[in-house]
Amino acid sequence: MGEHRYDQHREDIAGRANVGDTAELVEFYRTLESHHAGALWTVANKIEPWEPQTASAPMIWKYDDLRAHVMRALDLVTPEQAGRRVVYLANPGRRWPSGVAVDCSNADTSYAGWRSEGGISN
Repeated sequence: MGEHRYDQHREDIAGRANVGDTAELVEFYRTLESHHAGALWTVANKIEPWEPQTASAPMIWKYDDLRAHVMRALDLVTPEQAGRRVVYLANPGRRWPSGVAVDCSNADTSYAGWRSEGGISN
């Protein structure tokens, strides 16, 4: 197995992180890791892409299509069973491993829901 490279996300573009590995830097990165820390420039280009990138698909949720389902949740699930009776809005472009179309683990994702309390929706 090869040596871990910290410069695998470098880009030779003005304004982007472009720091090559040296023995001294690798030692520095390993020291940071031993403190559960890291150098942002080693991952900045990966986590902050130059152009926006998203798996989300354009989507419109219509009140008239969902209202009856939100209200039905009041009949199906009591407040004692679930602290929050929320119907969430799932973008079809995002999937959890279970196949559910929602992914809250990405910073570019909005997680929205429609919560109803005893017949009053808010």
